Amino acid sequence: MEKLDQAIAGLYEAAVEPVLWTDALDRIAKAAGTPSAIVYTAGRRPEDGGIWTGSAAVLEMMEDFTNYYVDHDVWRQALLKDFGGRPGLYLSDEMYPCEELVKTEFYNDFLRRQEVGRLVAMIHEDIIVSVHRRIHDSCFEDDVVDICRALRPHIKRAYQLHDRLHAARQRYALLEDALNADPVAQFLVDGSGRILHMNGAASLMMARRDCVTAVQGRLVAVSPSKAPVLAAMISAAARATSRRGDAFTVAKEHGRPYQIVIAPLGDTHGGQVLVTVNDPDAQTPPDLGAILQKLYGLTAAEARVCLALLEDLSPAEIAEHFDVSRTTVVSQLRSIFGKTETSRQSQLVRLLQTVPKRNGRAAR
Repeated sequence: MEKLDQAIAGLYEAAVEPVLWTDALDRIAKAAGTPSAIVYTAGRRPEDGGIWTGSAAVLEMMEDFTNYYVDHDVWRQALLKDFGGRPGLYLSDEMYPCEELVKTEFYNDFLRRQEVGRLVAMIHEDIIVSVHRRIHDSCFEDDVVDICRALRPHIKRAYQLHDRLHAARQRYALLEDALNADPVAQFLVDGSGRILHMNGAASLMMARRDCVTAVQGRLVAVSPSKAPVLAAMISAAARATSRRGDAFTVAKEHGRPYQIVIAPLGDTHGGQVLVTVNDPDAQTPPDLGAILQKLYGLTAAEARVCLALLEDLSPAEIAEHFDVSRTTVVSQLRSIFGKTETSRQSQLVRLLQTVPKRNGRAAR
């Protein structure tokens, strides 16, 4: 019973941490008193959340199996033909008699060099876990079959857990990529300011001690006068009785001040707060001009004027910067107003500031 308990525990450990599937299979083989065990998911490869591995004795055979012998597996063919591939517990002797197995390519070119000739297959939908014996060993005893039968529902639940965690990891990776594509620094913190997560722009800002930094893992404003302001706003936003956001600016020695926005994420997130730190003087992402052209049908020259407006250049300064006449710039602005359905320069700039941007790394 102790070996069975260890095998069951190993299944759930592997469901949480897939690299432990090999260890789990070793435990299953020991519980069943067999030399080896394997797991594979039919029609689903590891990159898609599938599992293809075995205990140490059979790891080397997995690549050959997936590349060629899976299509010559007489046990699998019999399972599909005679049993409809239904979930259950199957013995190789019931699926394909040993005296017939020894005549097949599958046995002579593949199984025999691994000293495998008999198995018990525990099947749930697209996951198959099997334990093995040599062909000259005895058939599986009732107590071994009972152990495998006891393992099968745990294999089912462990794989369901594995599946959910794989999907969650994929969603997390996609969300992390989306956050890292944002050129504005984003910090997820708790009510004490402890940093739970930050995007790529935030990591760069921290490395430069640019406006904010970390002290004992907590987000802190570099300016001594602003540090208590930031801490108080984060604490207020995290409290269930408050649940309101806030914002303030931090002056620079040169350029426009930083803009810091504190936003509560709701009670369901345990008092977590999103802190956004924007540097309005940061370099415009290299693909913003292309985005503006696609969104509003601007020409390259018109998009260039928009980018200059975002840098706080006046029409006269734009004309001088690009060595064109002011009349040309005014004409381009009229065209831009029409295409963006705006009527004033200030209105246009506000619209441009709302356009989603990607950073250079994400755009490549």
